[in-house]
Amino acid sequence: RQRTLYRAISSVLNQSYTDLELIVVDDASTDDTPTVMAQFTDPRLRYIRLERNGGAGRARNHGLGLVRGEFVAFQDSDDEWLADKLAKQVAAARSTGSTHATVFHTKILYGRDENARYGPHRVCCTPDMDSKPSREDLVRLVHRGNIISTQTLLFTRPVLDKVGRFDELLIGVEDWDYAIKLIYNTDVVFIDEPLVMAYLQGDNTSTL
Repeated sequence: RQRTLYRAISSVLNQSYTDLELIVVDDASTDDTPTVMAQFTDPRLRYIRLERNGGAGRARNHGLGLVRGEFVAFQDSDDEWLADKLAKQVAAARSTGSTHATVFHTKILYGRDENARYGPHRVCCTPDMDSKPSREDLVRLVHRGNIISTQTLLFTRPVLDKVGRFDELLIGVEDWDYAIKLIYNTDVVFIDEPLVMAYLQGDNTSTL
């Protein structure tokens, strides 16, 4: 994803919430990703290149093994965080008073409309749900579809000990599997505001 990587990383480093660590895990890419990474000198960024490709679950788990912060969030290589994403999610997580808090929000999705029709000129805001869903609503909705995509997700670090990591045996739906675990095992907050711009590419696993 060398063509979109610079934008994705810059949108994290340029957050209004500046006390962050960005771990970039290169899953044995075969393009010019190392050259893109060489353009960054921000000391908050750590670049890890894996020797062999193992899939999204394994790459994310490798990064999770290195986290040192109070909260954990994810970015995909082709998406763009809006400037206040982290600030709003951290505030929401802290407001719960819970050590096992999950916060997610809506995103603007380019390449698909609200009727799940794909195309370059289609756009929607997803997920479409009540601004304050009950736990029963969340359980019902997460079994119907993946309402917590990784780039909209933030949780407190103790969640890792309770929920564990991504299932590396799953291909393409490891994020959905993880979302189900989060709904059942953490205190969940939904922010009804798009804080990420996501772009469907031809090589997205969700469209293959």
